Amino acid sequence: MQVKNQSHISTELESSDVALVGAKRFRWSSIYSLTFRPRTYLRIFYLLIGLPMGIFLTAFTATALFVGIALAPVGIGLLVLAALATGSWILLGIEREIAILLLRTEIRPIVAPASASDDMVSLVKAYSRSPRTWLAVLYLIGRFPVGAISFAITVAALGLASMLTAAPILILLTDIDLGIWHIERVWEASLLALTGPPTAILALHLVNALAIANSRLINMFIGPEPVSSQE
Repeated sequence: MQVKNQSHISTELESSDVALVGAKRFRWSSIYSLTFRPRTYLRIFYLLIGLPMGIFLTAFTATALFVGIALAPVGIGLLVLAALATGSWILLGIEREIAILLLRTEIRPIVAPASASDDMVSLVKAYSRSPRTWLAVLYLIGRFPVGAISFAITVAALGLASMLTAAPILILLTDIDLGIWHIERVWEASLLALTGPPTAILALHLVNALAIANSRLINMFIGPEPVSSQE
């Protein structure tokens, strides 16, 4: 009986060791598998186009908002604000579709505010009174700083990895100055190039995390789907 218990315990230990080794293998493979996923490069593309998209969305939304507030006493500004309330949903919808296409993550559906009827006046009133409309406006205004920060981090991370990897070629054109290390010889550049692939993998993970953060930001400003009071 004791022999059976010992064999049973040893079998459990062996199976746990196998599971631990499998988990370690999975973790190690997940580190570099990001390099071979097409989704990674779609996300990089999204972060790069985020800068020009942010410039357009922020400039358009901020201009419409300021003009609307400035001309509100005259009455024309109210029309501008009403158009902004409606247009912000259209712009946010376009942003959502681009994010779904390139980020390949779950993005909440956009549910328009409920209106009393389907005529234009009722729809504009519903859009203007909904807090989610002005959350969308706030997101569109903040799209430029978010896009600029994402663009800068992406270019810096991938640029550093590319520079390190291409060091043996760059040294033929000019010296490489890293501040703490001034490289003048090919063999030094070759040593530096060994750090290129690990840096590239880290850069891809950073960019991937940044893309996920962008998708969560969109979800936060879209807001949850409103719960109907009707049963």
